Amino acid sequence: MLLSKSTRKLMKNGLKLCSYSLIGRVVLSKGEEPWKILALKEKLQSIWKLNSQWRLISLGRGFFQILLNSEEDKAQVWGIGSLHLKPGILRLQPWTQNFNPNTQRTTNAQIWVRFYDLPWEFWHPQILSDMARGVGIPLKFDRATLEGDYGHFARMLIDVDLSKPLPDSIMIEPPLDSVVGDIYSDATGWDIPASFKASHPVVASEIEKVVVSTDPDSLVWTYSLDGVVSCKSAYNSLSEVRSSVFWGKQIWASFIPPSRSVLIWRLFHGKIPTDIALRARGFISPSRCRFCCAAEEDLRHLFLDCPFVRGLWDAVSSTFGHKLKLDGTCLDLWQEAMRVVFSTQMQALWRVSIITVFWVVWFLRNQATFEDGKPVFADALSMIWRSVREADSLQSGTMKNSVAELQTLQRLHVSGRPPKAPRILEVNWRPPPPGCLKVNTDGAAFGSPGLAGCAGVFRTCRGFVRGCFAIPLGVCFAFEAELAAAIHAIDYAWTFGWHRLWLESDSTFVVNILRSRSRKVPWRWRPAWDRCLRLISQMDFAVTHIYREGNQVADSLASRSPSIVSPTWWWTAPSFCNSFIFNDFCCRPSFRFC
Repeated sequence: MLLSKSTRKLMKNGLKLCSYSLIGRVVLSKGEEPWKILALKEKLQSIWKLNSQWRLISLGRGFFQILLNSEEDKAQVWGIGSLHLKPGILRLQPWTQNFNPNTQRTTNAQIWVRFYDLPWEFWHPQILSDMARGVGIPLKFDRATLEGDYGHFARMLIDVDLSKPLPDSIMIEPPLDSVVGDIYSDATGWDIPASFKASHPVVASEIEKVVVSTDPDSLVWTYSLDGVVSCKSAYNSLSEVRSSVFWGKQIWASFIPPSRSVLIWRLFHGKIPTDIALRARGFISPSRCRFCCAAEEDLRHLFLDCPFVRGLWDAVSSTFGHKLKLDGTCLDLWQEAMRVVFSTQMQALWRVSIITVFWVVWFLRNQATFEDGKPVFADALSMIWRSVREADSLQSGTMKNSVAELQTLQRLHVSGRPPKAPRILEVNWRPPPPGCLKVNTDGAAFGSPGLAGCAGVFRTCRGFVRGCFAIPLGVCFAFEAELAAAIHAIDYAWTFGWHRLWLESDSTFVVNILRSRSRKVPWRWRPAWDRCLRLISQMDFAVTHIYREGNQVADSLASRSPSIVSPTWWWTAPSFCNSFIFNDFCCRPSFRFC
């Protein structure tokens, strides 16, 4: 049958109205009286509580079309799902075009289901109903199950959809509504229920590692180490992460004028307004190099290819004794130049000379453009060497003790600054007094932040090892690893009853905050640090600083701690640090050059 244009339009309107529809079916048990449509609609309205008008249309064979007015109403009804109406069960399914109730197949059945091995504490109607929903729709309980007289199994009548896979077991999670105060006390610490430990051993182990502070709860700003919000940390947390460039810190220095650093920044980003660049923006003007007058002015020709500029680069290269390649871009030239290894004094002058060449070229180009100046090669070289000598007076680097660098500095008319002779310090590990234990701690981080760990070694007054530990910390900063080493060392000493303790660390940060009892530590470590301060107030405690050369036992343990799987305690020293322990035992000195 062909439909007219107006009829097709009416069908489209009808399909649009049905787009918010659902199909429902009331399934009755044998002997139950069917619902009247008005009573059924009143019952459903009392459950769904829809604010807009809706219709319930009987389709036959227990099927109904639920015609709703909006997507929100449809989501609300669909979210409630199937209902136990007493009598019968209302099941919902999405509406489909050309739905025919006579062709629908029934895949549901009402089955008595048994639940075996059910603990007595779960024999409650609400708990049993929740379990039954994992299988289907609960209808009613067996009398013995409801009264709890038969503990072999629970038996319920459940409406099951046989078209879906049936579970053969149900996982029952123990209640997790406890608060910290229910399982923790200041006197005994964590008291986690045995049932929870048995079902979640890993989680229970992690909970027991958490140190609970006795201070009142407070808010912390997680984007900062100290937990205090600042304008800088707030801005960084809200702003987009921008990619950094490797040369960003190389062009900025106290001995380089900021205006020249800005010029290099613009140059490496291709933002210099040469004639070709202005033409691309719509400025119609002739283009000619101000130095050679033989080519158009673009970035490459102006700063690299022009014969006048190549003469400047050759002069700089010959002075410093390193040939620069000009066949790439300006950024390639800079990258190659920064690979050259000089002393700190020469490296600073090398950077200044390259930046000054770019600046002099642009300065003379602007003079020729706007003031009719004529570039002179000797004047350009004089400006470069004058800038190099000025920069040398503003930087504090030192030269190498080599003839090549001395000759280069003489060509630049710059006085060399030889390095100071190193000061040699003798570093010795000292044993603790009798009756006291000494612990040397150290932390290590392979990055900033990076994979980190901490370690410590306890020794007696005779230099014998009483115990040592190594603990992986995950990703953190090096100073956090040093702090964690001190915290764990004090905790171990308190646990083992070693209340006369001398802690020695090569971190001035740790030594200073232990001496001042300061609470200015990263917020993640504050509960553990507060507990640490309480413990040392009850101990005969001392803290000193030692250079790294005298802390080699703890350093060797800490360098391996990031790679171990879990916290490790040794009652005897591991073999890889025996040589360092023997040196300390024999009072052999180490030497520090500073």
